[in-house]
Amino acid sequence: MGYIESYALFITNYIHGEDENARQLRRTLARYLCLTQVFVFRDISIQVKKRFPTTDSMINAGILLREEKEKLHSIELQYDKYWAPIRWIHSEALKARKEETITSDLLYWKLCAEVDKFRHNLQLLCNYDWIPIPLVYSQLDLVVLMMTIIEFVFFTGWLKVAQALLNPFGDDDDDFECIYLIDKNFATSLCIADNYDRLPKIRPDPFWRSNKRSPASPSTALVGVNFKITSNNQASWTRDDLQTIGRGKIMNIASPHSHHLEESTNRKPLRLAQNSTFQINHSIPLNLSMNNDDNNELLRYKFPVHL
Repeated sequence: MGYIESYALFITNYIHGEDENARQLRRTLARYLCLTQVFVFRDISIQVKKRFPTTDSMINAGILLREEKEKLHSIELQYDKYWAPIRWIHSEALKARKEETITSDLLYWKLCAEVDKFRHNLQLLCNYDWIPIPLVYSQLDLVVLMMTIIEFVFFTGWLKVAQALLNPFGDDDDDFECIYLIDKNFATSLCIADNYDRLPKIRPDPFWRSNKRSPASPSTALVGVNFKITSNNQASWTRDDLQTIGRGKIMNIASPHSHHLEESTNRKPLRLAQNSTFQINHSIPLNLSMNNDDNNELLRYKFPVHL
């Protein structure tokens, strides 16, 4: 349908300058893109045709200037003139390159390529409107003689759907909102052209001198628990995980052999109830002994399970 944000961003990215000429050039190129879109939509959309029945109505809307209207009328061609505003864009871009407003040939070539891509998309839209697809979807000879009522209802609904597909650019509620698209593209493109240099200053982020990379706020930060789901769908923590529970608190866990854990291969998970929702209680004792099943009951008390 031709959303214009990407192309307006290309224009503002390749044409810099805070003087009046650079600003006017950016706005003019963006307006030419909208003008091309209006020319195409006038021939395929009933809504746009009613909104802009003549070129004078386009002048009153601010999309077309009077001298540009004279240039269009001076072109002697019996076919459509969709290409004229695109040609103006290429000419103005070449002039800007010669004046060093566009700083390199690569940027000039890229800008022209993006404009041609916009024109190609509009041409593709014209081709779809030229030959409705599917062509024979609505060409059915419906004869109600001995047909059942169910067949009649289905075929009638089929024809109604085909009728809606014949002209998606009409006045119906389920047709494309071309008027909204034109208004949006025109306002958005001019806004992008005017605000290309209004950028926030680059400042250090809150994690500039910290190794922390979590973007959560302090009120929503999660407790650093390494939660695991075992093969039999049981919730479990390892001993090393329990050492990291809490905000900035390190808890020492004694092993059954009265020495601290050193190897990850010696981990024994503490299992909670299966298929349950749990909440963490921060009042965990600083020293836990794990030599019998009584400590598992203690953990169940400190980590209450809510079914």
